[in-house]
Amino acid sequence: QLASHWNLHSIRAVSNDRHIYRSLRKRREIQSDYDGFWTENGGSLDSDGNFLLPIVPEKKVIADLKPNKRTVYRKRYAWMESLSAEIRHALGPQTPETSLSNSPSQNE
Repeated sequence: QLASHWNLHSIRAVSNDRHIYRSLRKRREIQSDYDGFWTENGGSLDSDGNFLLPIVPEKKVIADLKPNKRTVYRKRYAWMESLSAEIRHALGPQTPETSLSNSPSQNE
């Protein structure tokens, strides 16, 4: 919602292979499957090895879901719409450019 509110053109997300825990200095096991999560949420692998995510997430068609999942998705989408309205109300017509120009360090 913030990306849409601020008119951003893309959202970039780290892939499993590009995660900091894959580096030699920070080598650890990654507990989550980032690639699977981003793909499931409409992301596509970019040429640099990271993911590009849609600004507005795609909604699943309720009729295509299993009957026992439909209520959960209806509630989820209602909650997301409510949250979006709250974010728009709280932020008003602000853009990244106006928020940067109003920062204290810029005004001193």
